[in-house]
Amino acid sequence: MSDFKSKLPDLKELGSMTGKLFKDLKTSVTEIIGDYKQKRELAEAEQKKAEAQAQAAAAANPPPVQPTPAPAAKPASTAKKAVPEQEVMEEQKSAPATPKRPVETIVVVEEAIVVIPDETVNPPKE
Repeated sequence: MSDFKSKLPDLKELGSMTGKLFKDLKTSVTEIIGDYKQKRELAEAEQKKAEAQAQAAAAANPPPVQPTPAPAAKPASTAKKAVPEQEVMEEQKSAPATPKRPVETIVVVEEAIVVIPDETVNPPKE
């Protein structure tokens, strides 16, 4: 039995081993976290740079403006009252671009069972 005890490390040796193990784990984890943060910052910087370049390119080359055709002139006899431009724009903003589909309404009805006691089952006491 004494031979078996001599092969086991004592408490100080176990403490030093576990200290080294946890120290190595801590440094490894902090290193992994640092690498992750650095890669993420680089990716964000590249993304911002690409967005800035895209905006600069869009500002440098604006899309060509196509002229709108002028509306045909109506005869004076059928001309209506002139509508201010602002009212027309407000109507266009409020009008939906596409017609809305009708919405189906589903009504859920729960059944309730009402039990009315019969006087014949439990006659009133006199």
